[in-house]
Order: sequence, then structure tokens, then C-alpha cells
Amino acid sequence: MPQASQEKQPCALIPLSGQRKRPVDHSNHLNELLCSISDPGSSPSLVPPPMLEGLVTKAQDHGVAAIVLRQLVYDSDFTALSDIRLKVQASIVMTLKLRSVAAEISQFIASENLDATIVKGPVFANMLYKHRGDRPFTDIDVLCTDDARIRLGAFLSERGFEQYRRAVFDKSVANQEEKWVRRDVPAEIVELHGNLVHYPGLRRQASFGWRELHSIDPANPRAPLSLFFTAVVHASLGHKFHQLRLLVDILQAYRNLDASDRAAILDLSRDLRLKIETANSLRLVGEIFGQQDALDLGRRLSPNLSWHITRKVLTAQSVLNAPTHGSSKLHRHGFRWMQRAVFR
Repeated sequence: MPQASQEKQPCALIPLSGQRKRPVDHSNHLNELLCSISDPGSSPSLVPPPMLEGLVTKAQDHGVAAIVLRQLVYDSDFTALSDIRLKVQASIVMTLKLRSVAAEISQFIASENLDATIVKGPVFANMLYKHRGDRPFTDIDVLCTDDARIRLGAFLSERGFEQYRRAVFDKSVANQEEKWVRRDVPAEIVELHGNLVHYPGLRRQASFGWRELHSIDPANPRAPLSLFFTAVVHASLGHKFHQLRLLVDILQAYRNLDASDRAAILDLSRDLRLKIETANSLRLVGEIFGQQDALDLGRRLSPNLSWHITRKVLTAQSVLNAPTHGSSKLHRHGFRWMQRAVFR
């Protein structure tokens, strides 16, 4: 992983201990702890026993339990910690099973020279995280062309998978997303994606299929910039920043870029029609994790008016509130409306 210079400042959303200008309430202090301890590059943190249960709950809600458990330093034990350990251990077991599935799929793709590649889960874990266990995953995602999708479907069928379809209102075709489930082990899931932007209305504005991924680096679909833009698309277009885990992927992908890669983000985000998504992903990474250089780059990507509007619509607090606050959903849907309306 390139050791590019990092300008990391205290979390801009909530000042760290010793830097507060006014008292914060209990929930804000929990958010402060979560911001700090869910950063894979931070140091282990001593958490007061009264805060442990709330922190563990937030970590599970945001999909960062594995990181938080590894980083926790505490002087007492309690039931919630035992529960989170069991859940993390179960996710690791599932991840190991899925890795063998991913290896088979990768071998088939290479042997058949398919226009396809595994994205997200195992790729992020292997290439972006020092501790691979920090990034568990629950399925295997493959981005592919239509021809490759057909051949991959036949391959999966021969190995005991069957395509899952809803009885009514199945949107596999419209969303360009096929879900394949192993018949004897339903927890083993492979998703074949024609596009990582699943909503047809949004895809008219921004698309990220095999063609777009291939255009970033034709020689290597797992090049650092390819991983970075995959993480941006996954967080901002595949989802609506509903978990901190999505931003941790972007943070790690950004740290994996060298100086020339970071300079290329400006032109590539324009060519890929992803300026609003990239700018706001970098802004949130800067505000939540104190990554000042990411915040500065995000500001350079976005015109002044757009920057000020989106930072009001999609706030760092709305991301942290996403799992439990209805108001967060309104903020994130507001950003989704802007994605549909903005001129690219």
C-alpha cells in the first residue's frame, strides 16, 4: 500500500477530547468514539466501561464491528462484548467460505478471458486493509458484461447455485443485478452486476459498469484508482451512505492512492460523470475521519454553490444517524434528488 503523506486532523464533526469548547451530550461523545475507533489506521482506544455497550451497538449498526473490536481497550467485560465477538467470529467463518467461492470464480473468469471481475468485498479486504479481518463480507460481487454474465450464470448453476427471483415485482433485469444462492448453503451468495448503479432513473445520470471500470485502467481492473471509484460508487450510488462502513472503504481506498493518482481524480471524476459523488465522498471522509487533504480535494472538485448546498443536505451527522434516525433518511434522499438533477 503506498505510504502517501496523510494530513489527518481531529474529527471535524465532533472535536476530540481536550479540544472541546463546550460540553457535548452522551450521544455526541459516542459518535466521537465511533469516528476515532472505526478508523483502521488509528491507535487502539481505551473506552470507559459505561460507554462500551452504546459503542458496540453503534459499531454493529454501522458495519464496523470487526474494526472496533480489534481496536477496543477496556478494563472490564460484559455480555455485549461477548455477543459482538461471536458475531465477528461468525462473519469471519462466512468470509473464509466465500473466499473459496471467489477463488473459483476468479479462476473461471481468467480461463475464459471474460470481461468480468470481482469487486468490493474480498478485493477491498485484500488490497485496502492491513488487517483483512477488518473488512468481512457477506457475498461475492462480480461486475461483468452481458455476455460474461450469461456464462457466469451457467458456471454457477453447474456448481449448485440457482438464481433467486422474487415471486412478484422482481427487478433483477431493471436493476442489472442477479442474485445467485447456493442451494445447499443459502448463506453463500454471488451477485452478478451489469452496473453498480442499480436504479434505472439514477443510471441515466451516472453509470458504472464494466466499460466505465475498464476505462480507468484497461490493464488492471484492480488498480488503486479503480478501487477508489468503485468505493465511491458503492457508497453514493449503490447505497445512500447508510453505514459508516461505506466511508471506511473510501477512506482506505483514498489512502491507497499516491500523489499522481490523487491528481488524476479531478479529471477522472469529470470523465466518469462522478464529480458530485466524488466530491461529497471526500468531504465526508474529511469531516468524519479528520482526513484534511481529502476534504481539500473534495472542495476543489465542487463549485462553490454546489459545495455549500450539498454539505447542508448531506451532513456528516446524517451519515452517523443513518441506522436509527428517520431525519437522516430525508437528508440522504435529498442528496439522491440532487444526484438526479445536477448537470454533469
